[in-house]
Amino acid sequence: MNGSNFPSVGWEITFREGWWLWSALGLALILLAVFSYRRTIPPLPPRRRALLFGLRLLALCAFILAILNPRLERRGMEPRPRRIALLVDESRSIARAGQESAVRSILASAQMERVSALADVVALGFADTVRVLDEATLSFRGPATEIGEAILSQRRVFPPPDAIILITDGSNTSGSEPVRAAQEAALPTYVVGVGNPHPEPDARIVGVAAPPYAVEGKPVSVTVAWEHTIPGMRASTMRLFHQGREITRAIVLPPETGARADVDLTFTPSARGMQTYTVELEGVPGESRTENNRRTFSLDVVKAKKRALIIAGTPSADVGFWNRFFGAREDYDPVIWYATPFRRVAPLSPDSIAGTDLIVWLDPAGNTLPPVTQDAVARAVEEGCGLLCVPGTNSVSPRLREILPVELTGTRFEPGQFEVRLAAPLFAHPISGMDPGFAEWSSWESVPPLLGLVSGLRPRQGATVLVTGDAGPVAVAGHAKKGRVLVFGGAGYWRWDILPRGMGIENPAGTAFWKAAIRWLISREASQMVRVQTGRPFYRLGEPVRVDIFVSDEASKPVDNASVIVATDGPDNWTGRATLSGPGRYTVWIRGLLTGAHTMRAEAFSGTTSLGTSETRVLVDASSAEDDIVQMQTDVLSRIASAHPGSRFVTARDAEQLLASIPLSPVFEYSERTVSLGSAGWVLCGIILLLTGEWGLRRTHGLL
Repeated sequence: MNGSNFPSVGWEITFREGWWLWSALGLALILLAVFSYRRTIPPLPPRRRALLFGLRLLALCAFILAILNPRLERRGMEPRPRRIALLVDESRSIARAGQESAVRSILASAQMERVSALADVVALGFADTVRVLDEATLSFRGPATEIGEAILSQRRVFPPPDAIILITDGSNTSGSEPVRAAQEAALPTYVVGVGNPHPEPDARIVGVAAPPYAVEGKPVSVTVAWEHTIPGMRASTMRLFHQGREITRAIVLPPETGARADVDLTFTPSARGMQTYTVELEGVPGESRTENNRRTFSLDVVKAKKRALIIAGTPSADVGFWNRFFGAREDYDPVIWYATPFRRVAPLSPDSIAGTDLIVWLDPAGNTLPPVTQDAVARAVEEGCGLLCVPGTNSVSPRLREILPVELTGTRFEPGQFEVRLAAPLFAHPISGMDPGFAEWSSWESVPPLLGLVSGLRPRQGATVLVTGDAGPVAVAGHAKKGRVLVFGGAGYWRWDILPRGMGIENPAGTAFWKAAIRWLISREASQMVRVQTGRPFYRLGEPVRVDIFVSDEASKPVDNASVIVATDGPDNWTGRATLSGPGRYTVWIRGLLTGAHTMRAEAFSGTTSLGTSETRVLVDASSAEDDIVQMQTDVLSRIASAHPGSRFVTARDAEQLLASIPLSPVFEYSERTVSLGSAGWVLCGIILLLTGEWGLRRTHGLL
């Protein structure tokens, strides 16, 4: 491209509006100066008069210049060098594949020197972060690769580049999706792929699927996914370790090359609390690396059994749901007691209620329960037992009404089909952290309608509406001294589990809601105004850790104006501030955590007053995605190059050819520049100096 088709750069002078009036005034002042120096008292030689007149004339000219404020405006197309962002992959996968020398050779090539000489090049190195590249300190140690973030980082380069040169193996392990990032960048991208496009012989653990918790003394299974690229691989051994001691093993038969296989490892936890385990695949002859043969995970081990007492009026499909719900969980011991005048049953004694962890009150016939039994239920809840109350056509005793988070006066049961939904995003309520599968609006689109509804539920002060419908609140949570209470005014919720599963939905939102509700109800921990949680209990090295802090007031309402500080305590220390990301939810991403166990501690402030603290633990595994099978991801790199016209993708051997093809001719840009001649400081200084000089000479010669 050349500039012959563009207008040349030109200059234009402009003056202040009404310049002719100011010019006339200036001319009058000049004439006055001429008149004043025609004769002087006392008389001066002509040269001295000429000097004084010259000083005043210059001062008046400078004054007129300041008044008129002439501006020089420069417009036109001007050439400038092309600007190029050079992005170089510094992740561990480059070193694992032995491609350091290939990258350095590209950077030191003659064609790269030509590009640097003819264009303005900003070099950036990237892995899990992006930095200004210093070739002398070029390293390939990054624990993750964020190609998308590197491509988007060019937005922070000023002035913005005209093109991108990307040198990478294409293994994106974190951050933004690189193809989408290239589309957003909308720049010609010249991609140089390094590495072997064919997989090296290797066996690796892909992931570990573990339950969120296990029961002390009860067998639990974890599923280990693994794969290999070793032709003719034979059987190997998968081992599970706890505190350095092997607790179980399994002989694994290799799947087809490139395919994945699952291995179930069953063991019995013997200690409560958050326990750390390591699963390890025995090294296989011929594999290129063993760093990816192990994974670490954590498991929350809880006490053996919790007692759930189900008090129901009559057998029903909803009672059957709770029987299946608790029967399928080894950590619960369910007992069903039917309170109906049509069946002769033994009375429910207060002693049988004592020690219960959860009471499920399913619309029993109140007149069959003696006052002493109802008092025992209310007292158990106030002492810490959880209560799920599902009122219906039968009455709830006055004693129980006292501990409910709703007013039942004026309620009535209405049959029919009723759609329900989340009342609001429940980020600030502790129940949202029990099972996040239900706490998103979209997840409730597949929840079947209820077959009946108790209308007229009125939440008490401090209660939280969790689920609502067209007829008003459906699920309302609250506290009764030490206990937690949930009122659910609906029938037919057994369909929440069966019908979605029939459509292939593995974890229906309705079932996830009940799991979360039960876990919240039986928790004996004090209701916290500040709660901290991470997306997972364990991460791989290099993975960014998302930390969410939920802040609420004493009534469990979201607090959106808090200041939240997060600090880690572990192999390294990190401190930062979380930002508001939802009602009562504050989020911070932590990058670069070292291998080991970390304690995440959060404290929220309202001004200088602390609202509370909370902490959780997270485990960072020694392995990273960079330790997985290392090969050039040609498909990813090709799609990055196809995201914008003019982009190209080549392998390292054709790098110089690609660099030689990059257009480096100057780019012509329209530019405007305005220079104000009268507003500069030197004009004012000149006026002062000239007038001072004239005054000094006049005093020297005795002039008035």
